[in-house]
Amino acid sequence: MSQREFGSEFKTVSQGGYFLEWECGADQKIPLNEPARELLLSHARVENSEYVFPGRGGRQRTDIKKQLNKIKERAGLPKNFRALHGLRHVYASMLASSGEVAMNTLQKLLTHKSPQMTQRYAHLRDKALRKASDLAGSIIGQAMSGGEKKVIQLNERTGA
Repeated sequence: MSQREFGSEFKTVSQGGYFLEWECGADQKIPLNEPARELLLSHARVENSEYVFPGRGGRQRTDIKKQLNKIKERAGLPKNFRALHGLRHVYASMLASSGEVAMNTLQKLLTHKSPQMTQRYAHLRDKALRKASDLAGSIIGQAMSGGEKKVIQLNERTGA
């Protein structure tokens, strides 16, 4: 499978997964999840074009400003809204706030060269950890206030 858009290629790898690869100084490669792959494959195709989002006549698209401006206008977004950057930020924020993705993994998915670039999302991970900690506190609090003691004080157990 080789479908291209803006110079990007989807390539099958030996494990059977798909990766999005592109060149931007150094070659970059990130895994393409199955729902994203299916979405791209289901996108209407232009006959005899190797591009996922072709330009006129099926050739490589070189500019998307006109299309992005239409989307922004219809969505009621400000003219200075950076749509592609915004989508990337939402992607990173969702992963960071899940609390299930390590910051170094997020760094690799975003292809940041330095961990400092990824640290802007660390506060979202901290919020997820705080929420999990608060939930644990709530469960312990409920157990301690219930009729049947499910949690005993350490001094009760040791007799101190």
